[in-house]
Amino acid sequence: MTTSTTSLAAVVAQVKATATENRLRDLWHRKKQLLSLHRLLTQNAGDVTQALSTDDEISQAEAQHVLAVTLLEIRHHYDSLNLNKELESEYRMKWGKDNEERRICAPLVYISGRSFNFFHSVLSALAAATAAGSCCLIKVGKVRM
Repeated sequence: MTTSTTSLAAVVAQVKATATENRLRDLWHRKKQLLSLHRLLTQNAGDVTQALSTDDEISQAEAQHVLAVTLLEIRHHYDSLNLNKELESEYRMKWGKDNEERRICAPLVYISGRSFNFFHSVLSALAAATAAGSCCLIKVGKVRM
């Protein structure tokens, strides 16, 4: 095995362990992850738009639009995480009520973005999966294990 394959295997193992431990079940952890992603993109907006402009061969204004739409998507998922609603759902059985709206997420999600607008397609899927409580592996380019 090469070093890059070894490090990839280690990352996959770590993500699987996180999924197994169900760390993203905690609402505050999910909010913290989405906030960190939003903050990282905002703080590096110039570099991100430059990279988008170069990689996708679009104008700087279009790259800024893609970044803005992506940030709005992340914000939408962040805002959808509601502690009161989460607690109410969690305690419905304890109170002797049906919990018909309960949803269980996939513990581990594999994201493979579209070639068109890769940045937005991957990060919007990542934000949705994180908000749901799933750990994510993202395919970037050709990967062999």
